[in-house]
Amino acid sequence: MKGIMRLACCAALTLAAGCAPSKTSGASASGDAVASADVSQDVSTPSTTYHGEARAILEQRCVSCHFEGGGAPFTLDWRADEWSEGPAWWTGIIMNAIEEGRMPPWKPSADCIPIENQKMLLPEERATLAAWQAEGFPQGSEDAYEPPEVESAPALPEPTITMTPSGAYTPDPSHPDDYRCFVMDATFDTDRYATRTDVWPGSLDVVHHVILYRVSGDSMAEVEAMDAASDGLGYPCYGGPGVAGDFIGAWVPGSTAFEFPAGSAIELPAGSRIVMQMHYNTVYLEPDTPVPSDLTTMALWLLPEGEKPKELTYFQAMANTDIFIPANDPASAHVQSRYLGWNAEVVGVAPHMHQLGTEIRVSLVDEDGASSCLIDIPKWDFNWQQLYMFSEENSPFVHGLTSHRMTCVYDNTPSNQPVVNGEQSDPTNVTWGDGSFDEMCLNYVLMKFPFEATQHTCGNYRWCAARCSGDIACALGCAVGAGGACADCINEGYVACGQEHCETQTAAALACTGPCVDSGAEIQECIAGDCRGSWQEAHDCIAPLMEGPECAEHFASCDFGE
Repeated sequence: MKGIMRLACCAALTLAAGCAPSKTSGASASGDAVASADVSQDVSTPSTTYHGEARAILEQRCVSCHFEGGGAPFTLDWRADEWSEGPAWWTGIIMNAIEEGRMPPWKPSADCIPIENQKMLLPEERATLAAWQAEGFPQGSEDAYEPPEVESAPALPEPTITMTPSGAYTPDPSHPDDYRCFVMDATFDTDRYATRTDVWPGSLDVVHHVILYRVSGDSMAEVEAMDAASDGLGYPCYGGPGVAGDFIGAWVPGSTAFEFPAGSAIELPAGSRIVMQMHYNTVYLEPDTPVPSDLTTMALWLLPEGEKPKELTYFQAMANTDIFIPANDPASAHVQSRYLGWNAEVVGVAPHMHQLGTEIRVSLVDEDGASSCLIDIPKWDFNWQQLYMFSEENSPFVHGLTSHRMTCVYDNTPSNQPVVNGEQSDPTNVTWGDGSFDEMCLNYVLMKFPFEATQHTCGNYRWCAARCSGDIACALGCAVGAGGACADCINEGYVACGQEHCETQTAAALACTGPCVDSGAEIQECIAGDCRGSWQEAHDCIAPLMEGPECAEHFASCDFGE
């Protein structure tokens, strides 16, 4: 499945809103009334100062992007000798962005599953910065500064392997957004398992974000052919690596190493390779400044050779490739519902659209039709995309009959068209595709499940069914999610065991199912719907016998594991 997550730092949205700052201008883009705040006004006893309250907030919420040499176009880590260049222009740009909720750029709605490591200002922090602004941005005494309380991460061990492209690449300044893919040299002789990934950009002046893809199987030849056919290092790419590839990691300014949930890892099959997609952006370079070359390094932390993780993680792409967005439609909405088809816990999501997208919402729908919101981004922005992670206690359990319902909305009117060579394009009919002017309706679902369960035909069923508390519809979903071979084995053994040991209950359930299926319903809809009561009675009788001596012969071909 082709697709990409666009990840960005704090700078892009500010510039996209027409707020490109100039430290030497002494005024802001939002108007003289705001920008002319007198930094040196006489405030004898200010209650809110930079060093006293504001500095710690800025350092915790903003400076990971806004630092000297960082991806944002200006710094927010002022010191005494820089103070005259600070708040005078900061008022109209940053405070306006904070007040409107554009900064920090946190897009998900709070109405869905709680997300880990939310990058947003707390209400009391917004109030503090507003009070600081109201008092004229007093500097205060540096002695009053108290560093923000930030949990220090433990020191990382040395990575197992590091990789770089075969040479440094100089982005093309004629394309402010230059997407380039590099095929890493390293291959894996045996199946290996990565617990952590990281990326170290070579030039922060031009690296906008980085995506790592795992490519294997038939896709390897395609990638190598594209690489060989392209002039220079790597090959141009947009929307993904250009072939079926699995997302395994990324970098965005301010991010640190991406670690999979404790005890879990992502598989790197023998013979697979890594494609590193670079997004270079040259818009922040000073005029007449030579474009710097970049040599970015990626790192993998692998389990020792031969060691297996407790749990496997897997990114599953859920895509609506049938989208058709008519020209001039201001709110073209597309809804897709399909089964996730796997037994797992959902530990993260990464929704994705392109430039015309305005809203994306993803829900999980259980076998009873009950819906729960997984992620909702009501004001989509192409520049602000990332992988959103859930905590252990908030990771929803899903099975083969859990539906993934995705709604994507697009604005294809003249005012929302991309600008090409200084001219805004005219609306055209748009469909799914990898190109800059195509669209996508896509959500990556990061799932985890016991590694040992995947080593047996029906191991994943057993793990899943233990979560069902005896419910027949849930158990049916587990059979579907364990794969076709397991589902066929269970279905045959289940009915045979029931007819032999639970004859009355099984007969009643089958008698209900026949007419239900004849009416046009799917068998799983009948079992989880109209015939649920009778099937539940049969299940209560059969389930305890499935792995016992009574029905061993009926399930002999099923591999449940230990």
